[in-house]
Amino acid sequence: MFSSPPSGYRLEVVFHSKEEDEEARRSSSDGEPYPYAPEYCCIAPLRLLWLRDSDPAAWARVQLLMDHDQERRREEKYWAMFRKNVVDFLIKKVGLTQFSEDEIFRIIGILRTNAFFVEDERLKKCG
Repeated sequence: MFSSPPSGYRLEVVFHSKEEDEEARRSSSDGEPYPYAPEYCCIAPLRLLWLRDSDPAAWARVQLLMDHDQERRREEKYWAMFRKNVVDFLIKKVGLTQFSEDEIFRIIGILRTNAFFVEDERLKKCG
């Protein structure tokens, strides 16, 4: 992949305030505090989304992957968490309106379906 945004993208992230941090903690999947900043939830989806404009051939290959959309929509806690920490963060806070909610949720589904999990004791509370 690539390590920086393709030309034409400007990404400026202002880390959350104390109030936003408290809200993020309340919205975790199990109600426990996150052991990391919620802003980091959007990095992998954002890197895949950037492929749409920077590498159409790679984007086409990503689109072949399963996302299990119907199953994911029934996971209400996770759906709400990803909406707040990824979809709303990218669209509302960062201002990346060139990606639709459906595109972002599809990429999240592709990552959740096709990635593998390496369990770390420190991250068990992340949801």
